[in-house]
Amino acid sequence: MILITTGIVVALVICSCRLTRVGYETADYLVTGKDSRFEIREYPALDLVSTPMAKSPDSEGGSFMRLFSYISGDNESAQKIPMTTPVFMEESGVNTQMSFVIPQDVAKKGIPDGLKPSIKITKLIKGRYAVYRIKGRRSAMKGEEAKLALREWLRSQNLDSAGPFIVASYDPPFTPSMLQRNEVMVRLK
Repeated sequence: MILITTGIVVALVICSCRLTRVGYETADYLVTGKDSRFEIREYPALDLVSTPMAKSPDSEGGSFMRLFSYISGDNESAQKIPMTTPVFMEESGVNTQMSFVIPQDVAKKGIPDGLKPSIKITKLIKGRYAVYRIKGRRSAMKGEEAKLALREWLRSQNLDSAGPFIVASYDPPFTPSMLQRNEVMVRLK
């Protein structure tokens, strides 16, 4: 009886963690190639709301809460905006930023500006992206290992990158490590 109860509890936890992602709009893309944990994807231009973050993805420096405040109504229209996936973290030289994808229906009607100067409306550039899936919970070390693996794979495929690496996280932090979806991606020339 204990094994059955434990099995049911584990199944419910797994299902509930998977369902946390299901309720959110996810950025559109088309997979045009796949090789193990690597994919080539076509992304349309995506509207983003972005804010600076601490250098390390492990220490977001309040950036998530600034963006969450924006989508909770701390914007020029006092509009509540639904959460989306993934959360993008882009490192470009000394600048690092975190971004939420703006839902398509909000983008069509007009994106409200943020009330804080640290909140900016930006875009993910339309194009082909190489993507590498990180196993388990993301960390700075796993991110660096993923970037290295992606660089080596790009070299083996004779592909050149055309921008900074972006970490994409799809799940809330309470999702068990084995169920988390995290990726590193880079735009291709």
